[in-house]
Amino acid sequence: MSGKRSLKRISLIGFLGALVIFLVIVSYVNNREGRGSAASGDIAHRVYALLEQGDLDEARSILVKARYDEGSAYNAYYWLGNIELRYTDPPNLDLAKDCYLKALGNKRTAEVLMDLADVYFREGNVKKAESHFEEALEKEPNNERALMNYAGMLWRQKRHAEAADMYARGVKVNPENSYAIKSELACRELAASSVE
Repeated sequence: MSGKRSLKRISLIGFLGALVIFLVIVSYVNNREGRGSAASGDIAHRVYALLEQGDLDEARSILVKARYDEGSAYNAYYWLGNIELRYTDPPNLDLAKDCYLKALGNKRTAEVLMDLADVYFREGNVKKAESHFEEALEKEPNNERALMNYAGMLWRQKRHAEAADMYARGVKVNPENSYAIKSELACRELAASSVE
């Protein structure tokens, strides 16, 4: 179990870092457009502090309010979806999907497409998951996270040859990704053994 906790802790650290960047950007845009610099900075600091303390409800509350700010709606929906998908136990797939779809209504980014693909896969809707991964990779062909997640989905479906090819693309993007290297080899072996 400690490996799962470590992975979740690493994911939370990555999430917090990305959230801080988002809030700094929102603050910058608000400053540039004359929309209250002190308030934006306060929100960024409050949300970051709340997430560090594990107070998802209060962080969620602040992001819910940010949805109504035209410049923040996309990011607010995206991060609300992330909280519901990755930081609630069990994940609230319906709410995460709703938030991601609303974020996509504002802007179709590879990030949101990947996370929505994850939701669809967890729901068992492989076709929709695959189409969202493919769209994300059309937008960002070298997105390592999209490549690894798509490859993982293919592996879990026992589509080993396709998974191996996707892992190989990931290795080209990041030749030092030992997980991708080992996974590509494992998938190639599994694909070869299923042919024999």
